[in-house]
Amino acid sequence: MKKRVLSFILCICLAVSLLTVMTSAAAAVFADVKSSDYFATSVNWAVDKGITVGTSSTAFSPNSTCTRAQILTFMWRAAGSPEPDPKIVNFYVDIKESDYFYKASLWAREKGVHVPSDEYFRPDTPCTRASTVEYFWRLAGAEIGNIVPFSDIDHGSTLENAVSWAVTNGITAGTGGTAFTPDTVCTRAQIVTFLYRYYVAPIDNSALIETLKETVPVTALKLDPLPPEDYLKQPDWYGHLTSPADMTDERLMAELKQIRDVMADFRARDIYIGDAIYARELDLHSQASRRGLE
Repeated sequence: MKKRVLSFILCICLAVSLLTVMTSAAAAVFADVKSSDYFATSVNWAVDKGITVGTSSTAFSPNSTCTRAQILTFMWRAAGSPEPDPKIVNFYVDIKESDYFYKASLWAREKGVHVPSDEYFRPDTPCTRASTVEYFWRLAGAEIGNIVPFSDIDHGSTLENAVSWAVTNGITAGTGGTAFTPDTVCTRAQIVTFLYRYYVAPIDNSALIETLKETVPVTALKLDPLPPEDYLKQPDWYGHLTSPADMTDERLMAELKQIRDVMADFRARDIYIGDAIYARELDLHSQASRRGLE
């Protein structure tokens, strides 16, 4: 009987010891991660899942800037390091097959997580809070739900949809008051924390959401007028084409009106409209029709 009791006590002690080791694993592996750090659990999880191995055998560099190559590689590994579709051909001129992020870059393009604007991947581009939430939002299917307003996020923008989704789903919160600070560059610690919340333990932002809805006025969407001659150079007022499917109804109809005004202006002045503008108008009109907006 005494042997059984002793064995039971030993099992309990072993289990407690094992839990303690798991909790402080990151601190033990990386000299720059303390068990009391807010990101320690996230780093430990990321290392355990093979999402990151740190910047050296003893350093994680939590406060270092996270680059585009790093975040997309982390996301790719967290998704199970899937092989990219063979149909996705590398057209990036600044990466090669031997780069650690090569497969991650192709996977991100295949899944629509990273939407390139040209033939450059730019792996060392610092990852901002804006680009981070857009990556996660697209990975999750780019759902458009209830708007969570921030004072520094343009109403009606694609970014507003991404931020609203990320806050609603507990991936991140604001940075204080009514601010989201979209242009702030993310650290490696913050990115693995976002990943941990996405896959394991989202935070509860319900109180924050209610506060923001009560204190941040949602103003009517206004478009900055574009000179018609510049329309092809900058067909979207945020400097890049946004898929009509990702737009709110308000923004969709606003751009549709804008492009039709440009077309009318071109016709009045006998200026060649061009296939690109016709195609954009058709895309916007098709999406509006599917939503029953016209």
